[in-house]
Amino acid sequence: MDLYINDALEGIPEKLKIVFIMNKFEGFKYLEIAEMLEISVKTVESRMSKILKILRKRYSGFLSIIFIFLILIIEFLFNLVVVKGIK
Repeated sequence: MDLYINDALEGIPEKLKIVFIMNKFEGFKYLEIAEMLEISVKTVESRMSKILKILRKRYSGFLSIIFIFLILIIEFLFNLVVVKGIK
């Protein structure tokens, strides 16, 4: 698996990682995952909910910085094109 993905999932319980990888990277539906792992669909839903909550919390500050950076780039490009008339 990609190094960045491994880093993002570091420290997350294995049970959660397995369900997440099967769904997001291998494309399995919750029912398929439940059948393969011999767990209920509700358990799959619960594990997905937990890992998404962890990832959102872990990267919320990072995403805010990216958003601000993108706003600054758009503003810079707008000034180049509109204000200074560069085509």
